[in-house]
Amino acid sequence: SRLLAKLKGVAVTAIGWNGWEVSEHGTGSTLIGTGQGALMELHVDEREKKERAFKHLYSVGEGREPISGVCMELNPERMVVIVATPTRFFVFVGRSSLEETFAAYASRKAHMPPVIELPGDPGCASEVHVAQSEGKFAWLAQPGVYRGELAQPSLSQGWTEADFVAKHELLPFPAEGRGGEWPLSLGVTRYHFLLLYRTKLVAINQVSKEVVQEVPLSGAAARGLVGSPLGLTEDVASETWFMFTTEALHEISIRKEDRDMWRIFLKADYEKAVSHCFTREQREKVHTQQAEAAFAAKDYMEAARLFARLDVPQPTFEQVALRFVEVGDPAALHEFLRQKLEAFASEDRAQATMVATWLTELQLDRINRALVDQLRDFLSEYKDVLDSATTSNLLASYGRLDELMHLAALLDDNETVIEHLMQRGEIIRALGVLRKPTIPRELIYKFAPALLEAAPGETVDAWIQAAPPHAGARPLRRAGRPRRVPCSGASLRGVCHPRARLR
Repeated sequence: SRLLAKLKGVAVTAIGWNGWEVSEHGTGSTLIGTGQGALMELHVDEREKKERAFKHLYSVGEGREPISGVCMELNPERMVVIVATPTRFFVFVGRSSLEETFAAYASRKAHMPPVIELPGDPGCASEVHVAQSEGKFAWLAQPGVYRGELAQPSLSQGWTEADFVAKHELLPFPAEGRGGEWPLSLGVTRYHFLLLYRTKLVAINQVSKEVVQEVPLSGAAARGLVGSPLGLTEDVASETWFMFTTEALHEISIRKEDRDMWRIFLKADYEKAVSHCFTREQREKVHTQQAEAAFAAKDYMEAARLFARLDVPQPTFEQVALRFVEVGDPAALHEFLRQKLEAFASEDRAQATMVATWLTELQLDRINRALVDQLRDFLSEYKDVLDSATTSNLLASYGRLDELMHLAALLDDNETVIEHLMQRGEIIRALGVLRKPTIPRELIYKFAPALLEAAPGETVDAWIQAAPPHAGARPLRRAGRPRRVPCSGASLRGVCHPRARLR
């Protein structure tokens, strides 16, 4: 190591490295932030043992705040520079070198406005981290950790610097730290934020936003710690984090940090939860919860596929099948059985035979339903040109009584509908048809004896509730000889009811 002469007297507060240019021979184009808000370019060549370039590029905040973080995100098409102060977050975008990029901004009359601005003390700890491989950033500010994603909008169309920041939000510090001790530094691992305080190191899960571990850095529990904590830094090559103090450098041991991520993702992202499972039992728990969620959302086809994957004691095969029967979704039941049949091993022949037989029955029922639907659609479409008598005889000869009733209803042939309902013993439905306001009284009288004989109580109630109420005596008369009808208390109520009159 050696002192850089051109940095003498400069309060360097942040450094951004150009990962594409750093080598064993030099730093490449390095961006330096100062305590006066200036951005400087430095290029150190170790072969020549000197700084080849050191020039002022731009100033942010009119020198009111120090630059606390600098990161460069580069690709062949663009250069995106992230610059942070304790209270402001800037994005600079260019297509070529650092000098040309900032020259374009320096030529503007007005200062570049920040993309994000937060309240805070200019003297508070602040830094910014960018994970280029994941396209994410995290900014330590006084209100908390501001995090988000770096977007990639096209430069060929209209854009602003704000378009390069997406899905950003503020994650406040843990409640116990607010208004008291504030973080000194921030570390960002794959799944956690590390917050360094003077007395402790706190790990917060990035997904759940909960504190998962707290390591004391003071008192008897901090044995082995040398010096007072100052900050966190990462060895990018080995992905190892270190804590540096006033006297030493301590490695932070991070082991199996993805151990419980499957359980955390289970609350919102099942695909990620499965991808983070380590055991078959964990995967089965994810699939079970995913299947239950799909069933609760009435996405029965997806639930069928998911339940079919399960190989757990609960819920049982019979329980799952019964649930699809109860909700009346034969297609989902068919999908569940088919998937299960494909998953059966050769030694499960008896169960496979049972499921295959059930599937055959469902297939036949599906064919029957499809043909019935086609027939009913045909009758509905061509009812005006069909001869009602001929068509009714055809349907009756083939035993299609439901379709015959469907045709009668389409033609408003209430007499045929009532006759078939009576034949099938559906007296209540027949009475429902007779209660229509458009039903002629002669049709009521025609079926009255048979209705009284089959269901006297329901028939009398229907007459009483009719408007106007039907007479109780005339329906019992028929042309020719009177018919003998069983007399009961229920049938006599109609004769004695104060609203009924003899005609």
